[in-house]
Amino acid sequence: MALSFGVREDLVDLGRDEDGSVVVGRSFYVVAEDDAGHRWAHDHAFLDHARRVDEDGLRFWVRRDGAEAEAEVLLARIEAAVAAGRGLDAAHWVEVDPAYGSAAYQGLDAVGYFAARERQAARDAGEAVPFDQAVDVHFA
Repeated sequence: MALSFGVREDLVDLGRDEDGSVVVGRSFYVVAEDDAGHRWAHDHAFLDHARRVDEDGLRFWVRRDGAEAEAEVLLARIEAAVAAGRGLDAAHWVEVDPAYGSAAYQGLDAVGYFAARERQAARDAGEAVPFDQAVDVHFA
């Protein structure tokens, strides 16, 4: 199984600042993908913000540089280890959604996984979506 690797970036809600404004950060992490489109994310992420505490004990976020570069360093280490014949340590990887349109994605779509996930998201948002479809078995 051939794997390709890259760095992925997500926006993350870090909470609110002292003025009540939402603080949005960027999280960088390494993703592995196989030929069928299955993907795994490394469990170590690098945030572009750091938590600080002022002299009064107030906790707050400050922007920091280098998060993407740190993820790139981890990417290089992982690629070198795989090139040297080491496999991925399952303790540090979690499976995430497959690449859109890939064979792995189509397999999940064929059994209704994504439809079931949309229905569950609606339930989580407070909508009265009954468990009356075959695809609901994924979240029942």
